[in-house]
Amino acid sequence: MFDLPKSKDIPDISHRNYSSCSTEPCLNNGSCIVNGTSYVCSCQDGYNGTQCEETPCSNQPCLNNGSCEILEASYVCFCPDGYNGTNCEDSSCSTKPSLNNGSCIVNGTSYVCSCHDGYNGTQCEVTPCSGNPCLYGGTCTVSGSSYLCFCLPGYSGTSCEDNLPFCCNCGMGNDCADNTTCASGIYELHLTNNSEVYCDMEIANGGWIAVIKQFIVTELNEIHQTDKLSQLAKM
Repeated sequence: MFDLPKSKDIPDISHRNYSSCSTEPCLNNGSCIVNGTSYVCSCQDGYNGTQCEETPCSNQPCLNNGSCEILEASYVCFCPDGYNGTNCEDSSCSTKPSLNNGSCIVNGTSYVCSCHDGYNGTQCEVTPCSGNPCLYGGTCTVSGSSYLCFCLPGYSGTSCEDNLPFCCNCGMGNDCADNTTCASGIYELHLTNNSEVYCDMEIANGGWIAVIKQFIVTELNEIHQTDKLSQLAKM
């Protein structure tokens, strides 16, 4: 038989100093302070939480798939191509380079614009009116993915390409009134902006085909009585 150890030979563990900090609960080099039967963690700068478990990168501050790395009490973001800024918040599209409501798409270190129908160019800057499609002084207005031409008197068609008879009843010093009947005769004409007219009073519904909104009779250009208006092509 074995003899049982005497009580004085059994280690007395009742007085050992087991504290709430013995398990080292404070993370990231935080300091543990016994607080009654519990503990309090004193965290390093930039760290928070009951156990200092929250780091400067815990809230994922780096945007657009940027990588966060702890730097002392703060953090630094490593941004993917095409992005920059403290939190990778700026991209090659930040300046809104796509015009006319085009959509900007980050493409590597640059961008690509996705343009609406009818618009083209690196920045969607080419509009349906960019090529000056309206002829003979017509005014172009963008309409959806196409354009509309507002033609000057005497012209019609999608691009103002068709000539229309434009007849004026003119007297000396008077403005021209539209949609009147013109008789053959001798007239004195003054055209603004060096514009051209074609005059022929001997054709049906003869009159002036004009490329300006209005022209006025003056004494600046004299047509001799022996001349026919049908002989005039340009003033």
